[in-house]
Parts: sequence; structure tokens; C-alpha cells
Amino acid sequence: MRNFFRKDLFFSFVIFSLFVLPVFSANATNSSSSKEETVVVIESAKKTEYKKIQEEEIVIFTGDVKLSVSNNSEEIIIEADYVTFNRNRSTIYAEGNVFFTEIGKKGNSSKESLTASSLLFNTETMEGVFDSARVVQETSNNLNLK
Repeated sequence: MRNFFRKDLFFSFVIFSLFVLPVFSANATNSSSSKEETVVVIESAKKTEYKKIQEEEIVIFTGDVKLSVSNNSEEIIIEADYVTFNRNRSTIYAEGNVFFTEIGKKGNSSKESLTASSLLFNTETMEGVFDSARVVQETSNNLNLK
């Protein structure tokens, strides 16, 4: 009886390993590969310059720069006098009269505006670090019906 129980337990483990574990690992792989695509649009700039420094692709914008950064869930607008966009690291550095507007996530009608002396922003994580910032948050009384 003991040998039968051990064989039964062994075959149950083998079946679990062959059929159940691959399903979990496939779901984990699909969720990590379904990363949101971020789009950076240059809406205005008086001067644009492209540099390649040690395999780093850097685009420099000067003069009334306005960029929009969006993914599937939110949109950010960055305005500044000077902006550097590092394409390899997916970072934006802005300085001089920086104005930052977050137009909210899907289903959220709030809007945040921020002024700062400088900004370092990651376009993949949609997170940033501000220097000498002032935040203004606006809310809407609108209902979002889906």
C-alpha cells in the first residue's frame, strides 16, 4: 500500500509539473511583455540638435519647447526653455521655466499642473524628479460613465 501511495504521489507531481506550472510561467511571461508603449511627441521647439555620445542618442531642444508624453493610460505635457531627451535611457531633462501638466489616467478627470526650475522625467515609468516645484491640482465634478 505504501508503494502505491508513493507512486500515486510521484505521478501527481509529474502531471502537475508538466501541465500546471507551464501555464503559470506563460502568464507571467505575457504580463511582463505587455509593457505599455510610450510615445514622445515634439509639439514645438525653436531649435533641435541630435548628438550621439558613447552610444547614447541624445536630442536637444531649445526655445519654447513643448513635448507630450503618453502611454495607454495617461498623458503628460512638458514645456520648458531647454529640454534634453536621452532615447537610450528614456529620460527627459528639462530646465528653465518648466511647466508640467498631467492629464490624468483613464477614468480619472483630475488634472495636475506643476511649475519647477528643472525636471528629470523617465518616459517608461512616467515618474519624475522636480527641483523647486509648485503643484496645482484641479478636479472636475464630471461623472465618467462607462
